[in-house]
This record gives sequence, C-alpha cells and structure tokens, in this order.
Amino acid sequence: MTHGKGKKGGRGAGLRGGRGNAGLLKHKHMYMTKNMPDHFGRHGFKRPQSVIKK
Repeated sequence: MTHGKGKKGGRGAGLRGGRGNAGLLKHKHMYMTKNMPDHFGRHGFKRPQSVIKK
C-alpha cells in the first residue's frame, strides 16, 4: 500500500515541500497569503500600565 505516493518519492517530507510551515515565504507563499494572512508581522499595541490613569 503506497497511499497514492508511489514508492521512493513518498518518503520523507520532500513530496509535500517540507514539514509544517517550512517555505511559507518561498514556495508556499500563495498558500500563506490566502489561508494565513496574519501569520507574519506584529499585531496590535498594548499600552504600558504606567501610562494608563486610574
């Protein structure tokens, strides 16, 4: 049973382009921009407690 991967080519993570999030800025870039647009970058701002008046 090869489960649709052939034989030698189905070993390891080379068939799927790496493991996990590998290559998100290279060969998986279109997948990332479509499905995970907020994955990279900084988001939001938390004000310091010393600045906030009570």
